[in-house]
Amino acid sequence: MKLSSSQLESLQPRFNSFCKKIVREEYRNVVTALKRRTAKEVLFCEMSESELDSLVTVDKYDSEAFQFLIDGFEISIENELLAEAIKSLPDKGRDIVLLSYFFGMNDREIGEKLHMIQQTVQYQRTSSISKIRKYMEG
Repeated sequence: MKLSSSQLESLQPRFNSFCKKIVREEYRNVVTALKRRTAKEVLFCEMSESELDSLVTVDKYDSEAFQFLIDGFEISIENELLAEAIKSLPDKGRDIVLLSYFFGMNDREIGEKLHMIQQTVQYQRTSSISKIRKYMEG
């Protein structure tokens, strides 16, 4: 179907008006989105030190932690000084400290597991803790 010249002349202003409405609405959408985004975003230079510190994350790798194997379980200790102090203990003392403080076992349970009497476990634990304390202070 072919349009007459008068129909074409009336169609052109309507099409122009339609295009202007589309552009105007798209402009409003962009401005609204920018306002929403600006309200939520904060520049790093405008943030306080405490806010910046809350954004920091530190990756932790198993290779950076010290590993102790006891009863088929691996215990990771990240504090190098504490790990060195525990490593300096004799095997029985190390096992008693790890079972007591990392597994939450009491002296009776540790004694049953390591085939020792409860008083020996308690003595070994307290002496091991004092050795760890001396190692970390010195």
